[in-house]
Amino acid sequence: MGQQHNSKSHFGNKAIVFTLDALVAFMFVIILLTFANFYFYRIEESTPSNLQTIKTGSDVMMMLYYNGTFNYYDADLINKDKNFLLPKVYVMKISIKTLNNPLPIETSEGIPSDGRFVASGRIAIAIEDSTVLPNKMRAAVGRYWIWGK
Repeated sequence: MGQQHNSKSHFGNKAIVFTLDALVAFMFVIILLTFANFYFYRIEESTPSNLQTIKTGSDVMMMLYYNGTFNYYDADLINKDKNFLLPKVYVMKISIKTLNNPLPIETSEGIPSDGRFVASGRIAIAIEDSTVLPNKMRAAVGRYWIWGK
């Protein structure tokens, strides 16, 4: 007698269970990645013009710092130099506060409340303080707000 050939697979029902398990795992990963993508895109909805506003504010603050404008701790000088550096399509408010002086110096612009995009940032700066000792540095925090006209 010949050998009888069984039409059932060698793996039987295990193959179906394994395939379904792999399919469910694959679908779970796809759903998880879709939600993660959706979440990250919702966090950052910045347009190129908003990103340019943020970059401009940061650049102006760094230029004022490197030019030594903050060393004089004078709101009028900071405002004059800021207006020289700032493109005409923007308005910017700056506040500088040293750690040993609770009252900050600020430029006079008011922050708009009409729904316009307002970028803000903060930088740590060192201000020369010649009133105490020559070449003595004071720690300070520079805060800025910038928006389009």
